[in-house]
Amino acid sequence: MCILSILKDDKSFTLTHNRDEDAKRHTSETLRTLKIHQTVATFPVDIPTGGTWILTSPEWTSAMLNGAFNSYKRELPYRHSRGLFPLFLLEYDNTQNYFTAIDVNNIEPFTQIIIHHKTKEFYVFSWDGKQKVLKTIDESLFVISSSTLYNQIEKKRHKDVIQSIESPNADELALIHKKLFWEHKSGFPLLKTTSQTQIISDYKNKRMKFTKFVES
Repeated sequence: MCILSILKDDKSFTLTHNRDEDAKRHTSETLRTLKIHQTVATFPVDIPTGGTWILTSPEWTSAMLNGAFNSYKRELPYRHSRGLFPLFLLEYDNTQNYFTAIDVNNIEPFTQIIIHHKTKEFYVFSWDGKQKVLKTIDESLFVISSSTLYNQIEKKRHKDVIQSIESPNADELALIHKKLFWEHKSGFPLLKTTSQTQIISDYKNKRMKFTKFVES
């Protein structure tokens, strides 16, 4: 969970997300819309955990990437899946309260993208196993890649390729993300780009497109 970009301005945003994951990991075949914490949210479901890697609701859009700033050594067992955090976010009315209150003790490192539709605020919430960090996203075209899968050179290449688009739009971003599909590495024999999700919103209405590339 894996390469993500956000194109934004005061009128709209487009979030595009490649999920790089074990090809055998079981997920829902389509998006599901469920009532959670008194609100309705739409997301693909990670079947083993009941969580998700990307979600949108009337108030929030959120997406997850594995790891924070650097690669790390896993220290199993963890308390619960990182994929539950987008669901936990739905309980809160603002990002600061969520960041302060959420318990990340004994949780595997992650990066959570948080978009609040009403305030048009964009944040990166990182947990590296030792500290929580919350930063605003100020770039009009923001790009981030998973630290568990990509080194700094690869991250820079993703950013350069996506930010080189002359007139970026949703279709161009979806296409360029497909060109950045996972390439085989010996340390990750089962990994593939299993799906792409794109959320296009004017902060009130939204369209969510979920495309699976690997059957599970």
